[in-house]
Amino acid sequence: MLKRLQEIEARKKELLTELEGDVTEERMAQIEAEQSALAQEEKTLRKKLDIRERLGNRTESPEAGDADSAETRARQFVETRSTTISSGMIAVPSNTQNEVNPTLESGRSILDMVRVEDCLGMGSNIVPYEKHGMAADTSKEGESKSSDFVTDYAEIKPVTVTVYTEVSRETRKLTPVKYMEAVQRAATAALRKKVAALVVSSDAEENTVFFGINKAKACKDSIKEIDSIDATTLRDIILSFGGDEDVAGAAVLLLTKKDLQAFGAIRGEKEKKPVYEIIPDTQNPNSGVIKDGGLSCRYSLNSRLTALSDATAESDVMYYGKPMAYEVDIFSDYTITVSEEAALKNRMIAVLGEVMVGGNVTTYNGFLKIRKKGTAQAAAQQESPKTNEG
Repeated sequence: MLKRLQEIEARKKELLTELEGDVTEERMAQIEAEQSALAQEEKTLRKKLDIRERLGNRTESPEAGDADSAETRARQFVETRSTTISSGMIAVPSNTQNEVNPTLESGRSILDMVRVEDCLGMGSNIVPYEKHGMAADTSKEGESKSSDFVTDYAEIKPVTVTVYTEVSRETRKLTPVKYMEAVQRAATAALRKKVAALVVSSDAEENTVFFGINKAKACKDSIKEIDSIDATTLRDIILSFGGDEDVAGAAVLLLTKKDLQAFGAIRGEKEKKPVYEIIPDTQNPNSGVIKDGGLSCRYSLNSRLTALSDATAESDVMYYGKPMAYEVDIFSDYTITVSEEAALKNRMIAVLGEVMVGGNVTTYNGFLKIRKKGTAQAAAQQESPKTNEG
């Protein structure tokens, strides 16, 4: 059977070669008939071989079994034009993927929670907000009472945020890895990270352009002091936010990873069970929910803040408030420019990312500042040596 299969394969090649030349209609009909007959015969022979292989021939001698095995491998070679003659490897393959894996810092940030407004083409933006509402009261006939409606405004002006790097020109020539796409992605991530940092804590002073929560006029007097994280800290923060008759919902606690660990370390006095239940968001690993009995709030980690244990007196350690109370205005598109001329003499490719953006708190007392208790002056007095007065 094996010999006949090889003959059929050889004959098919001969017919194929003949068809490449000038062939009459009569000859083409003959070739077609022969091809059909060969195909039918080949199908029958292979079917017999398959059945023979499945049934096996246990009565034959080892020599016959070896012949059958050789015949099976030969048949596979005829069918596939290739065969595996060994299950081992003479060398370990090396694989290079064409994507650069990003860093682990891919979670959702405060920048994805705040209000974002398109201000393309604008020089600045003035956002008014209510500072004090009107109050109703009873009055007698002929008596007049008034209540003031007080407003203020937050000014937002653009500042240019940039990131610059240079990569070797050879990266385009020597590797299939998409380094340039990775560099551009990293530049965009760097811009977002910087803007997110400015939202929480900017270095702005009066009359400057980008106001973080730490410098925003709208919440400069909204402060709660703590000296440690204990079993009542979260409850005190949540209930201190908002007016006298309301507990504001949809608020987020911005804090460091170290302070989140401090919340998780608090244990009850009797059963020594965790006081706080921390549930990270599986989709956004740097955010989640902290629960304290019936109270709960969302949290978001932010490295721009300072942990309570590392902070100095009267410095902000956490912020609790509504992210939509903060507005980020985009005054230009995010742009990533790649230039081969800028660093040509160094044989480098220049990558520049930039955006014009501004921000400010646009809701009165939209955030509660959690500040380390104490005063800088008291801390200085404790550190200075005592003197005896006579």
